This record gives sequence, C-alpha cells and structure tokens, in this order.
Amino acid sequence: MKGMMDPDFEKAAFALRKGEISSELVKSRFGFHIIRVDDRRPVKPQANDPAKPTPTPTPAGPSAGPAELEEEIRVRHIFVLTQEADTFEQRLVEEKVKRAIEDATIKYEVAVPRDFAVQVTGFNPNSTKMRPGGGNSGTMRSGRSTENR
Repeated sequence: MKGMMDPDFEKAAFALRKGEISSELVKSRFGFHIIRVDDRRPVKPQANDPAKPTPTPTPAGPSAGPAELEEEIRVRHIFVLTQEADTFEQRLVEEKVKRAIEDATIKYEVAVPRDFAVQVTGFNPNSTKMRPGGGNSGTMRSGRSTENR
C-alpha cells in the first residue's frame, strides 16, 4: 500500500506495471534496489489504517459514495547494501596510505637525534604518575570526590 515503504522505493515501484522490472537501480535510504512488480490489485482501505484518515460523515450518511479503492502492489527486489562497500573503500584507501608511508620510510632513511625532545602536556618522563593535562579531547581534570559530576 502507499505510505508503507521508503518514498523513493515506493515511487519507483508504483510506476511499474505488473511483471515489469525496473530498468535502473533505485536508490533508497537503505541502499540500491532492482524492483519487480509481481501483482497489482485494488483493495478496500482498512478502517483502522493509520496511514489514511477515516472519511468524515456527511449529511447524506456515513459515506455518501462508493468506498474508494486503493491500489496494493506485491513486489520483489534485489537489495544491494552500499554501507559495506563504502567501508571497504575507506579501508582500501587507508591501507594504500599506510603502504606508501612504509615504502617512504624504507626508501628514505629517517634518523631522529637522541636529544630530540617532544613536550607532551601532563607527561613527566621521570615520573610514573600522569598529571592532568591536555590530550585529544582537551584538558583533563583530576577526579576529586568533592567535585560535582
């Protein structure tokens, strides 16, 4: 029934005739689909269908004219999930970058002088204890029990 599917999928499915297959991939929020319509038929709307409002009574009676029929379709589809393909492509790029860095370090010798110092906030090389300091997520606070959390 209309209103029960992804809008893009629904638009493509209701545009096809019985037995017809979509000539192009249909993109929905879930991925890509190849759609085939197996059956189309008119049906009476159900009284408690939340997708459709119930008809309002008219002075001539509860329903002045014949009940409107809605179209129902039965479809099959081949679903192609693109999320895995996207993550695969991202991993492939990351592996290529990692390999390029490894190749560069093999080709070009990298030497760091012994007196090369890197200052890291909150790190004291002479102590085994860490002080509150910076990091990727900002300044760290000490965990005092009197602090409001």
